[in-house]
Amino acid sequence: MKKLITVIIIVVLALGAFGLFYKLLQQNLALDDSDALFGGELEKGYPFSGYLISYEPGGAMKTCGYAVLNKNVAVTASHCVDNSESIYLGLGDFSLLGQNHVSVIKATQKEQWVQSKTRSHDFAILNINDTTGFYSEFAEIATPTEGCKYKVVAYGRTEDPSENFEKPRKSATLCARDISANTFIIKGDGTSGICFGDSGSPIFYKDTNKLAGIVVSIILEDPNDTEPCAFGNTAIAVRPDANQNLINENIQALNAGVADVSVVDGLTITVAEQNFFDRIGLSQINNLSDAEQKKYLLYGTATLTVFMVLMLLIIVARKPKSNSNWE
Repeated sequence: MKKLITVIIIVVLALGAFGLFYKLLQQNLALDDSDALFGGELEKGYPFSGYLISYEPGGAMKTCGYAVLNKNVAVTASHCVDNSESIYLGLGDFSLLGQNHVSVIKATQKEQWVQSKTRSHDFAILNINDTTGFYSEFAEIATPTEGCKYKVVAYGRTEDPSENFEKPRKSATLCARDISANTFIIKGDGTSGICFGDSGSPIFYKDTNKLAGIVVSIILEDPNDTEPCAFGNTAIAVRPDANQNLINENIQALNAGVADVSVVDGLTITVAEQNFFDRIGLSQINNLSDAEQKKYLLYGTATLTVFMVLMLLIIVARKPKSNSNWE
């Protein structure tokens, strides 16, 4: 009986340690779906940043932002392409006219987003067929660091209701903090804020093509707040560099002719399955700070140690009874 009780206690401890470890790895902020830009200024630069129009069943339409990486690949927020029947990308001033757009042939979403809508995986890759030179400049993926050195380019709802249908192209200075493996927090400088319509909008290092993040949602700091759009509010951005492997695989598939974007036969939405290291949270460990890496390694080592002790005790408990007094 003592053996059984001991084994049960160890099992509970092991499960508790593993649960804590898994929770730390999968940690994600509670966010409220949102998207657009208050304040800021009209923006004519950043020609690798544009607007996305998604048409859904029943005639519904949503708009988002995106950044283009080369003539065949762009990136946006994954929820911008949920339920899409067709997707078009534009540049410059917002327009619904088809001649100002290129079509998205394929959108790739992450399995973690499709299954659980986890904000840290709210990231999608778009394949396009730019044969006309629609794009002349492209963004490059960069690693975010803390500080107020970023510009977001967006078309979302503004503080002026009369501009809601015009969707002016604007930019604003943002500050980044709380950088984790997949996301970071952004905040305006008091003269700008995120609102509805800016999801997918790219965040660049100021006056460069270095893409550090993509806006995915406002953080609803007050659960009773019915209007999360505000100057100086906070939002979450996903890190494109945390999805570099997925982007590289997509580009390699295009180069190998596996995905032929020259064949336009409507929109295809695919799901990129997570591998073993994605599932346990280790694929992004290099994106963590030294302190976070040490924390995860510490909990991982503790979990492994408890597991090994558990297995040893189970083996001992299964041995035939002997003359030992430990019963």
